[in-house]
Amino acid sequence: MTKKTPADLSWLPPHHEWDFRSITAEECRLACYWEYQREFGCDYDPKKPWLAQTGAERAAVQAAFSPPPIVQVRTFREFMNRTPVAARPDPAAWRRYTDGVYVIRPNFTAGVEGVIKTLAAWARKESKHFKRAPRAKAAAPPFHLLRWLAAWRLDQSAKKAGLKYQRISESLQAYQNQNRRQAYGDVFPGSYGSQGAWSKACRDAKQTGQKIIRDPLALLHGFYYTGQR
Repeated sequence: MTKKTPADLSWLPPHHEWDFRSITAEECRLACYWEYQREFGCDYDPKKPWLAQTGAERAAVQAAFSPPPIVQVRTFREFMNRTPVAARPDPAAWRRYTDGVYVIRPNFTAGVEGVIKTLAAWARKESKHFKRAPRAKAAAPPFHLLRWLAAWRLDQSAKKAGLKYQRISESLQAYQNQNRRQAYGDVFPGSYGSQGAWSKACRDAKQTGQKIIRDPLALLHGFYYTGQR
């Protein structure tokens, strides 16, 4: 009986470029933003892969992006100073960043109770213009974006090596068998079962990349940039 030749894994990129199984739900959205900027971004281009950073480095990035607080008050000057420069040239990105931002000048010399009463009345009126987010349904971590990006990067590497989908699939199966680890989301690209599904994932990754070129903040819904890094 002829012994099966081991799959050639030498063409695979470094694992931190595409094996995103160790990325947790808590860091998934920021990791997507980081890696898509590395692949397709122009104005902001983090060089070091998310998974190649130390825990302290990743924590520093996470500290720079936070979910928006219930109430945030800043001077207009502070707001403009913290605005990502990459967002300013693009009108759509600028609208996304500034939507829902207000400049408030309270007259505390008239008494704090009067200011509170006036702000409360304004908030009740203004809130009618916004849809209330459903409490029971939180946005799912976008692990699928990482799976698309992994397929895209592997496909680019495979093309350079002159490999077709069948060889890619065999290599990924062999790699997975040799590198078992916990996955926090469905990010391993070996889950695509056909050439068509693989090609679609690559197209989806490219389209997402083009979207973030037009709007650098598109992957950060539910976060705002504090600039404290």
